[in-house]
Amino acid sequence: MPKLNDLPEKKGKIINVDGQTIAVYRDGEKVKAFSTVCPHRGCDIDWNDTDGTWDCPCHGSRFEADGALKHGPAKRGLEKIDVVVDDGEIKVK
Repeated sequence: MPKLNDLPEKKGKIINVDGQTIAVYRDGEKVKAFSTVCPHRGCDIDWNDTDGTWDCPCHGSRFEADGALKHGPAKRGLEKIDVVVDDGEIKVK
């Protein structure tokens, strides 16, 4: 199980939780999680460490660290995934 302390502060990372690949962003003790699939055409997103954004390499959509759409061609933000931090471990609800 991925641990909160394994995630760098104010950075995004793609992790696997119980066989599910998710995009996570750590903000203090809170973790925000999203689908790794761009809502435009279904390509997998990557974390852009330089700009602090989730980027789609296929058509150039960009998303804020919180999953909100920064610019398209996607028309909406990333799908949110509910996670909890339980005893330091990240778990999908």
